[in-house]
Amino acid sequence: MRAITVNEYGARPALTEVPDPEPGSDQVLIKVRAAGVNPIDRTIADGALKEMMPASFPLILGSDLAGVVEAVGEEATRFTRGDEVFGLLMIPPLGSTGTYAEHVAVGEDAPLARVPKGLDPVVAAALPGAGATALAIVESPETLSGETVLPVGVGSFATQLAANAGAHVIAVARPSANDRVRTYGAAETVDPYGGLGARCRGADASRRDRHPHRPGERRRRLRRPCIPRSPRRHGGDDPLRRRYRGARLARGDRIEFPSRGVELAVLGAGEPQRGFVHRARE
Repeated sequence: MRAITVNEYGARPALTEVPDPEPGSDQVLIKVRAAGVNPIDRTIADGALKEMMPASFPLILGSDLAGVVEAVGEEATRFTRGDEVFGLLMIPPLGSTGTYAEHVAVGEDAPLARVPKGLDPVVAAALPGAGATALAIVESPETLSGETVLPVGVGSFATQLAANAGAHVIAVARPSANDRVRTYGAAETVDPYGGLGARCRGADASRRDRHPHRPGERRRRLRRPCIPRSPRRHGGDDPLRRRYRGARLARGDRIEFPSRGVELAVLGAGEPQRGFVHRARE
């Protein structure tokens, strides 16, 4: 079958031919209809998790998928042939259940579920990784009921989950997306391109010059707001300043949010620019 693999950590992913997987007695064979693409896939290919989880090579990339059960092992009873399933297959050894492939064989006890009726498989494949990240962050405190939270990263999921848990959610969104995020349960919004970012957007060119383009690559303006080195000089109130500068926040860190009269405490943190949820304290 065809799959996107790396032969060693740090190698460039390539489309290759690998042996077709055969399901074991307690496994299911899934024909992949769609695979989710996540930053963690590149992280795994670069070897960032090699001290945490073993891997097998060629390492097939991808962990999110939606597909159809094509065959079941003789001892597998959870799914039947023809079931549409989706799930997150971050299973050791890494690469053994990669989803950038035509088929995947995995134990029936893997984190899989049947695709809800009417849900497009492409949408289903995009849900597991981001959804699980948001759920883990939202469930990290004892309770969110009555709290004010600001989801940053995986926000579409975290906003819905936090609102459903009874929190007052301040969503990060451009004005054009306000109506959409309010349907997710957001009580109010903050524009990441307003305030501090809007004041220095004209500095994009100098910021770009600090990161030379590759040969043959067209120079382009950065799409995210420039964050000046001296916030006091420019004024403004941007609670996302540390996020955009690539700082890695830790649980318990605090961020001032003067315009709302609150201080934000980090509840959960992942990669820079992803997976942060902050509780606001009056």
